[in-house]
Amino acid sequence: MPVKDPQSLAKYYDSIGWDENRNPHYSELALGIESNGKTAYVGAGHVAATYKRNIFSEVETWFQFKLGGNTLRYIDSLCLHRDYWRLTTYGNFAYHMGNTHESWMDDVKFTADDATTIPNGFPASDKINRVSYFLKTKIFAAVFRRYNVRRLFYRMKRLPRHMIPKY
Repeated sequence: MPVKDPQSLAKYYDSIGWDENRNPHYSELALGIESNGKTAYVGAGHVAATYKRNIFSEVETWFQFKLGGNTLRYIDSLCLHRDYWRLTTYGNFAYHMGNTHESWMDDVKFTADDATTIPNGFPASDKINRVSYFLKTKIFAAVFRRYNVRRLFYRMKRLPRHMIPKY
């Protein structure tokens, strides 16, 4: 699906240090999902995140790092254990501000219309079985790393042919 706000995405890429040679296709199209009138992008990078409370019922309480290292990978894996998806909002509701003030930050304004509440209609989920978790996180990930498999997937999702080799 088309990226809703390519300018905000470009600001994000700039803030994390991606130079002007970044893949321009990432700002044009992204894998998305639509359900019950709601739209989201599939997956999540370094973005603002919201997690369901029940994923923290069995959580490690001490890490070597306060943030960083493998702590984010660990938190994201909690979602996979509950068979939840990682999604990113279709609209831009947050900015990566980095560690220094940039002039564009003065221009960002939000209105009352930007305050969106997403109803929580997701079922509470018990942990998925070990076989399903292994298939999804290990086998699927290993297969998807293969270029020919990704290429076939992108074609099935109707990514334009000229974008596939560099996406």
